[in-house]
Amino acid sequence: MNLENISKQQLFREITELMQPLYFPVPYEENNIQELAQQEYKLFCKVISARYGFDNDKYILAHNGHSLFDIVHDDVICELRSRMRRDSYLLQSETIRWHLVALVRQAVVRAGGCLGTCYKNVGIHHMEYSSADMYEDVPAVVFQNGMVCTAGGYESAMLYDIYLASDDILMCTLDDKYSSEYDIPFDSLLLESMLDIVHWLRLHSFLPDTDEPEWVCEECGSSEVETLAWVNPNEDNSFVDFLGTDDRGNNWCHHCEEHTGLALFADYDSNQSSSGD
Repeated sequence: MNLENISKQQLFREITELMQPLYFPVPYEENNIQELAQQEYKLFCKVISARYGFDNDKYILAHNGHSLFDIVHDDVICELRSRMRRDSYLLQSETIRWHLVALVRQAVVRAGGCLGTCYKNVGIHHMEYSSADMYEDVPAVVFQNGMVCTAGGYESAMLYDIYLASDDILMCTLDDKYSSEYDIPFDSLLLESMLDIVHWLRLHSFLPDTDEPEWVCEECGSSEVETLAWVNPNEDNSFVDFLGTDDRGNNWCHHCEEHTGLALFADYDSNQSSSGD
């Protein structure tokens, strides 16, 4: 049957049969929910077009930018949105993921933009590194090679490098069991692999052995604080100096939701321990 001859009801039914029973967008925000719905809709259009041997791009050109699928667009988006669910565990894991990515990025920046985890090539990609001095505990990682999560496709490989690409994206070089090297975005690694890498970075002194903050609110002890600072507008607003943490008006605590004094975490923690005694 020609796709142009099927009814709106049949087209909608065939599309809904392709949908997942539930979707769990991350983060659970309106913009992201809408973006996920639109991505799924476009994917369904491609699948149905391929099923019927239909050239949707050619149809759009011949019909002043209108797609054959326009008749079901709103219904499909509405159905997709009805299947969106907020998963608190998933949202928590994603928060942990981006925290780990930030820690690894911090270590890579300190190492000069490239940090070797197989060869001891700090600041130099292993392909450009002349020495063969290696770590004895090269990290192995697990990742998903492909975009369709429900199809599986998990793979493992040795981690060779973590580096910042020219577009500032954090990347890593992997070497699989076939001795094939390739680069993937660091944030595509499984959460457990990221955690293992952070542990490895601490073990080899690329990161401090604790995540304790330097400054906290002197009232509640929260690290969710900000302070006014001088920045250089001609160098991407790079930090120059604090305006002065002694003045409470220069500081803000997001937990207290008011201006506050700042204290060094070590001093605050020591004072809390003393008051507890």
